[in-house]
Amino acid sequence: MLKKTLDTDGGPDPDEEVVTVASYPTIVEADLVREELQAAGIDVWVANATVAQTLTTIQETGVTIQVRGDDAEKARGVILALESAPQLSEDEINKQIDESVAGGNGSV
Repeated sequence: MLKKTLDTDGGPDPDEEVVTVASYPTIVEADLVREELQAAGIDVWVANATVAQTLTTIQETGVTIQVRGDDAEKARGVILALESAPQLSEDEINKQIDESVAGGNGSV
């Protein structure tokens, strides 16, 4: 495991163990995972996000998801569940939107 200090505001204590649990080619993918981890009560830091905002993809390291060492196993479980969840096609998404609008509830 790595011991690392992050240079971001709101990061972990400098003596705290931080572990990279995933890496994604774009900030959009990393941000979706960050939101899921935060919803699971895990503190998350996204490394290389500033660079990713100026480049389409990061070839060498990607945008990395980092968590406290104590949360690494739980975070990997959340990521595995998220990545193995069935993905909806664009047609399925549009059908759900149409059904929602037709039902008059106004929510997706």
